[in-house]
Amino acid sequence: MYSCASSRRSCAARCSIKPTNVVDVDDSVTDDYTEYHIVVNREKATLAGIEPAQVAETLRAFLAGMDAGTVHLAFEKEPVPIRFRVPAAGRAGPADLSKVFFHQSPGAAGAADDIALIEQHITPKPILHKDQYPVVYVTGELGSTSQVYAVLKMWNYLRSHPLAVGGPG
Repeated sequence: MYSCASSRRSCAARCSIKPTNVVDVDDSVTDDYTEYHIVVNREKATLAGIEPAQVAETLRAFLAGMDAGTVHLAFEKEPVPIRFRVPAAGRAGPADLSKVFFHQSPGAAGAADDIALIEQHITPKPILHKDQYPVVYVTGELGSTSQVYAVLKMWNYLRSHPLAVGGPG
């Protein structure tokens, strides 16, 4: 582990010394991923005759499923929950929100995307710290030798090739 003030990905690339018997090298830098937030417009929901709590409960059931009860099977020690859940393909993306409807009044229904807005965010990456400095952990899996030999080889390499920012010692 080494502190690195510049790009964490380039630090991981510089730190990964790959001897011939290393079969897998990984680092602690995560990729970007998108997170979606569903924001209910309370005014539109109330005007449509839908309680915001009903919207939250229905969307939770749509995304995570809903327990309908339990069944007691002879070959099971514990009761088995009965869960209703939309298949993963039916709830894969934000566009699937238009598949959820709310009953506004007898005989009328409104789509969830009429009263809710989906906000897209890139989640912040975790920053790992060691002694109050940001670090990137680089790991490797050896195929045929002991880890001790890889550590000794890395130490010898780093003594003759110091890192630009941070480093051993």
